[in-house]
Amino acid sequence: MTEAGQERQYFLCSDCMGAGCEKCQDGEVLGSGVSDLTTDAAALFQSYRWLHDFHILPRVGGMVDQAARFIAAVDFIDLAHSKMRDKKEELREKKAAFQKSRREKRGVGHG
Repeated sequence: MTEAGQERQYFLCSDCMGAGCEKCQDGEVLGSGVSDLTTDAAALFQSYRWLHDFHILPRVGGMVDQAARFIAAVDFIDLAHSKMRDKKEELREKKAAFQKSRREKRGVGHG
């Protein structure tokens, strides 16, 4: 706890992605403001990209060994991707139905 009675916030180190380096020693850095939140978000998205593209986790071990905020970020990003895929598929189906109805109205395709 800090003097103001607020809990200290630790974030994934954006330099080593949680592996531990000279900047952080243990993979996390103490946050001090809003800029740290944007750095943390960038680090989480970077870690997600490494997981998605290369199947590399930020910390050694499995998913249960990862920081809770990383797991939450993965769940959030996966949900967002899923919703975007669903929306794209819905739009694709509507476009195909529209094009089919236009062809039928024009008499194209009735061989």
